[in-house]
Amino acid sequence: RLPADLVGSALKLPTQCYDWECAAKCEGTTCYVVKDAFGNNAGYATAIETMLGQVEAAGGPGRQVHLAARLTSIEAAPAAGRGASRLL
Repeated sequence: RLPADLVGSALKLPTQCYDWECAAKCEGTTCYVVKDAFGNNAGYATAIETMLGQVEAAGGPGRQVHLAARLTSIEAAPAAGRGASRLL
């Protein structure tokens, strides 16, 4: 349920039933696939790319996520902050 909740509820990505019958044929439930603005399959990376964009946007101007970088520390956000942590 976590991937479905994340894609549908938190990220609000458009989805469509995986099979044409939209039946519960996916381990007893209905499977959905993420779609792009034109109704084409958006791909598995879409949710990751969307989350990454949100993380970068929340960091403010000039901030970006560096992939394949070593995480050296995690600091609590200031009390007046937005409740996020700082990852170094």
